[in-house]
Amino acid sequence: MTGRSWVSIDPMRTVRRKRSNIIVELFERIDVLLCLSLLLLLTGCGSGEPAGSVSGTVTLDGQPLTKGEIGFVSSTSGEGASAEIQAGGSFRMTASIPPGEYTVTVSPPPPPPPTPETMNNPPLPSDIPQKYRSAQTSDLVFEVEDGSNSFEVKLAK
Repeated sequence: MTGRSWVSIDPMRTVRRKRSNIIVELFERIDVLLCLSLLLLLTGCGSGEPAGSVSGTVTLDGQPLTKGEIGFVSSTSGEGASAEIQAGGSFRMTASIPPGEYTVTVSPPPPPPPTPETMNNPPLPSDIPQKYRSAQTSDLVFEVEDGSNSFEVKLAK
């Protein structure tokens, strides 16, 4: 022979190795499924925290406000959320917020980016009264409840 050694192949050893690998893979898959099931069980279908979705309309002296931003600021935590006011005065928060009392602010839209032509022009005035622009001065207060909430926000000059 030329440096090769002959090894007898035991077919049962090969079969035992294949079975053992299959069993190990099966247990690994069961472990993964068990962990995922446990994770789903612990977290549940939702967060369990109550939350309210908020939408509505904004009017100024009875007419729909067509541009701007509406904000809901929590009276207890100071946290809040905002939404852009659409044509027709409608708004819809993209995320739900915790139930509670909120001070509502309404602000004009941000000015467009300056261009060379408009660089020296003063900003356009807004019809939205100054008192509604800050949570400290706004007298608009709404109670957000768990579930769907729709508000009619009425501003007056």
